[in-house]
Amino acid sequence: MGETILFCIVFLSQVLLISWFYPRRIVSRGRYVLHHFPQSTHPKLYPYPPEQFERWLRKIERFNFAIVVAGVSIIAGLILATLGGEWDGKIVTPWSASGRWVAAIVIPFFIVQFIVALAYMNFSGRKLLLAMAKAPPPRVRTTELRRRRLVDFVSPTMLVVAALTNVAFIIYILCDYWFFGLSRFKAVGSILSALLVLLVFSVTVALALRAPKSDPYQAQKDRGNLIKLVVQQALAFSIAYPVLLAIWLTIKIFDPHLLEPVIASLFCQGIALASLLPSYRYRLDQVDFNVYRQGA
Repeated sequence: MGETILFCIVFLSQVLLISWFYPRRIVSRGRYVLHHFPQSTHPKLYPYPPEQFERWLRKIERFNFAIVVAGVSIIAGLILATLGGEWDGKIVTPWSASGRWVAAIVIPFFIVQFIVALAYMNFSGRKLLLAMAKAPPPRVRTTELRRRRLVDFVSPTMLVVAALTNVAFIIYILCDYWFFGLSRFKAVGSILSALLVLLVFSVTVALALRAPKSDPYQAQKDRGNLIKLVVQQALAFSIAYPVLLAIWLTIKIFDPHLLEPVIASLFCQGIALASLLPSYRYRLDQVDFNVYRQGA
């Protein structure tokens, strides 16, 4: 029963961190813009009526609230299933029996929280972004020919740290396979997952650096800050993933069954925290909204 309560507490923090606090921050920022920079004074900011932006924010709220409700329901089900002191979660799903909570609950729920929810957030607002991109450009335009490089947005030291971290992780997995009995499936899967993260990082950075300007009115400094945010998020993920996975595998070497669902949930939260922290630091009060005024 004690392990179940501990897992429920940790899993609740996963639910709230990813599906409650972060979406609320995104929504609050959107409403901050709607309130402080209305269409009457900043018409170029609204390719659609403000009500459509508000509907988009409500969709984000409802979608993530549904995820929170699902997470709390899982926790309630786990507690009800273990009132007799047994480590059994069949009340949640047929696959969440003893010893299978990581594969049946923690990881799938994290995928819904971190990948599906963020994808929904981006694609549901894609229509608004496309409309902004099609807005008529300013009558007086200036061009600054400046080559964007990766080192303009992140320090070379951090790039070296990311490269060394992933190389060290691959070496660690090989040593774990040769000397500590890590299965070939887990070793190959771990290395491939790290390489996949590096591939995603490379593609994300390339798109951020080379993608055309989606907002014709956006100040050059603000665009640079957004590119920096995307690069920092991708870099943080590429560093956090191998480090946290190595810690998880090290714990499993000494005790494969030591609070496995709890550690898996903490792993997911670490990945989310490292990836989303740069966006938490992004400040709207430093954005130049004057470019969206009439006649600006």
